[in-house]
Amino acid sequence: MGKLKSIKNNILFLYHAIRLLLIPNRSLLSLLYIGNRLSESKVGEQAAKELLKNERIEQQAMIRYGFSSLKLEALQPLKEKSFGRVLYDFMTEQQLDVYPLQENTEASASVYLRERRRKIHDFLHVVLEYGTDLHGEAEVNAFTARQTGMPICYLIIIGVMLKTMLKQPLEFHKLMDRLRMAWKRGGQAENLFIFPWEDMLTLPLIEVREILFQNKQILSTLDLK
Repeated sequence: MGKLKSIKNNILFLYHAIRLLLIPNRSLLSLLYIGNRLSESKVGEQAAKELLKNERIEQQAMIRYGFSSLKLEALQPLKEKSFGRVLYDFMTEQQLDVYPLQENTEASASVYLRERRRKIHDFLHVVLEYGTDLHGEAEVNAFTARQTGMPICYLIIIGVMLKTMLKQPLEFHKLMDRLRMAWKRGGQAENLFIFPWEDMLTLPLIEVREILFQNKQILSTLDLK
């Protein structure tokens, strides 16, 4: 019975993986399913262990910092050009839904990190000015992969690379340049699991960027507005 269940789970994983690779922009449920499975894998658990070696990340996990769903409507009254207001405008203009965070205070540290990464994903789109097209999604995941080592990020990057090679081969080198830059930025910025995102929502977006990178000279090379 256990072997049959294992075969079934492997087939289901393969189905969602293929679906994600073929139509990544229309496979949210597949993305969430694979993300959950990978976070429970040995590779995912090892990535979480490595992250938790950082005392500041371990502390954030212990107190479950930011472990609540984003209240988008609360951001609308914020001042223009504030991080929170720009985030609100971005999500409403792009018609993006707020990720339904699994707010389980008894969740393991690895589950906390998984859910937290998903919530921060849209924050990164705004702060780094990465688009919501496939290449923009790949950039966010390259940035995140550099900082977290989470396997789902690499899978998404691979999917976008394969799709670009097949559908837009002349754009492949441009994509690789963008991924290299996003990877570099991930190494220059404060770790996304340490950065106090929710405490920065009322600040001007430019200040949030400066604090995230902690170096205006680096910030000036990012071509951000």
